[in-house]
Amino acid sequence: MKQFSIMDGDMFFQRLEPNEKYVLAGRAIQTDLHSYSEYTPVFGHDPKWFDSRTATAYLAGLVEHLRWDGDRYHAYALICKEE
Repeated sequence: MKQFSIMDGDMFFQRLEPNEKYVLAGRAIQTDLHSYSEYTPVFGHDPKWFDSRTATAYLAGLVEHLRWDGDRYHAYALICKEE
């Protein structure tokens, strides 16, 4: 199975954390309740590996985050490994 890691420079994407724009959920079961602008990406030095669906969703989230709070030009690297 292939796994993927997302790099920004020499740092690896780890997770998303809620930021000051995060709105607490009023209901437990809803779809598309939160926007990626409510989260801040966290990067670290150790690679974190994701399956293809998770990596795809995180990449979409990182692009959305750049749309709200990012630079004009930005490059992410996608690394693939076979397990």
